[in-house]
Amino acid sequence: MEHTKPRIQFIINPIAGHGRGEKIISEVEHLLDKERYGEPLVTLTRERGDATRLAQEAIAQGRDIVVAVGGDGTVNEVARALVGSSTALGIVPCGSGNGLALHVGIPLIPSQAIGILNREHIQTIDSATINGHPFFCTAGVGYDAKVAYEYAHSGTRGLLTYVQQALVWWSKYEPQEYLIITEHDTIRTRALLITCANANQWGNNCHIAPSASLVDGLLEVTIVHPVTVPNGIKLAMQLPGFSIENNKNVVTLHAKNIRIERPQADVAHFDGEAYMEDAVIDLAVRPASLRILTPLDRSL
Repeated sequence: MEHTKPRIQFIINPIAGHGRGEKIISEVEHLLDKERYGEPLVTLTRERGDATRLAQEAIAQGRDIVVAVGGDGTVNEVARALVGSSTALGIVPCGSGNGLALHVGIPLIPSQAIGILNREHIQTIDSATINGHPFFCTAGVGYDAKVAYEYAHSGTRGLLTYVQQALVWWSKYEPQEYLIITEHDTIRTRALLITCANANQWGNNCHIAPSASLVDGLLEVTIVHPVTVPNGIKLAMQLPGFSIENNKNVVTLHAKNIRIERPQADVAHFDGEAYMEDAVIDLAVRPASLRILTPLDRSL
C-alpha cells in the first residue's frame, strides 16, 4: 500500500520580524522536504484572527501539520485552533520574543527551523487558559503586563522599544495587593508581578519560570515581590541564566488551577499580548492537549 504523505500548511504573518515572515516563503519552497510532504499550502494573514480562522479551516480540510510563521501572537492564534485536535503545530519563529519556540529548541534561523519540520518528530505538550483565553507560554499580571500593554500602544516594535518601556515604567509602576489561590496554597501578598508559566520564559531567553515543564500537567507560578533598584538589576541579570528562583524576592508555586484576585480590573497578558482583564482571574492547565513538532530527543 502506498504511504500517504502528511498534508502540511504554512500560515505566515507577512509583517512579523519587520517583514521577514513573507521572505520565508521562498525558503519553504526550496528547503521543505517534498518527498516527505509533497507540495505545501502557503497562506498569509492580513489581520488579527486570520491565523486562527485559517488553522480551523486546515483542520476541517484534513491537514496533518499547520506551521505558524511569525511571532508569539501568530503561534498563539494557530495553536489555539489546534488544541485538542490531531493536527500538529509546527513553528518557524520570526517574531520579537519566540518564547514557545525557544523552550522546545526550535532554532531562530528559518532554514534550520524548516529542517526541524523535515524530521517530523512530534511530541504532545500542555496548554493553558487565562479567563478562557488559550495560552502556551506565559500569562500574568503586574509590572510585565503593564510594560507589554504600553509597548503594544507605543507605535513601534522591537526589543529596544520594549526595553525602553521597561525602564520608563520601572520607576512609575506601583505594586499591587493580590490574593492567590491554588489547590495547595492561599497567599495574600503585595507583588511587583505574578507570572503563570506553561513554558519557562517570556521570550528572548528571559526565563521567568526556569523549572516550568510543558509536559507535567502543571503551571509554574512566579511571584516577584517589590524590589530595590540594585536587586531589580540582579533579578534582570538572573533571567537569562535560569537562576531567578534563587532571588530572595521571588516565590515559586506549582499548580493545576490558579485564581488571582486584585483590587480592580487592570491589564493582564498572555503570550506577549496585553489587554484589560477583570479583577478576578482564573488560570488552568490543559494537560497533553497540543501536538507539536520539536527537535529529536528534546526534553520539554
